[in-house]
Amino acid sequence: MTVDLAQFKSLYLTTSREQLADLIQALSKLQENPKEPEAIKEIYMNVHTIASKSNIMGYTNIGTLCRTIEKIFYDIKNGGSQVSSELLDSLLFSFTDLQRAINSIEHEQKEIDLTEAMEKVKIFTIP
Repeated sequence: MTVDLAQFKSLYLTTSREQLADLIQALSKLQENPKEPEAIKEIYMNVHTIASKSNIMGYTNIGTLCRTIEKIFYDIKNGGSQVSSELLDSLLFSFTDLQRAINSIEHEQKEIDLTEAMEKVKIFTIP
C-alpha cells in the first residue's frame, strides 16, 4: 500500500511555517540570554519536528539541515556546548534559508539547495 503524500503538503507547509515562526522567536530570546533553557528546548523540539516531517515528505535538504541543528541543540541542552554569537548568526541565516525552502516548495514545487546553510551550522556540531 502506498500513501500519496501530496495530500499532506498543505498541512506540511502550514505547520512548518508556524514552527519556523517559533524558531525565530526562540532565537530572539537566545540573543537576549544565550542560556535561556526554554528557548533552547523550543529550538530543539521544533527543528526535530520539522526534520522528521520533512524527511517523511521527501524534502531531504530541509530534513538534513534541521537534523544538524537538532544535534547542536541536543549537545547544548545537555551541557556539551554553549550558544555563541557565531552560532546565533548561523541560525539566523539557516532559518531564513528554511523559509525560502518552504516558499519554494509551495510556489515552485521543489526544494532549494541548502548547502550554504548546512556548512554554516555544521561547524558547530560535536564530532
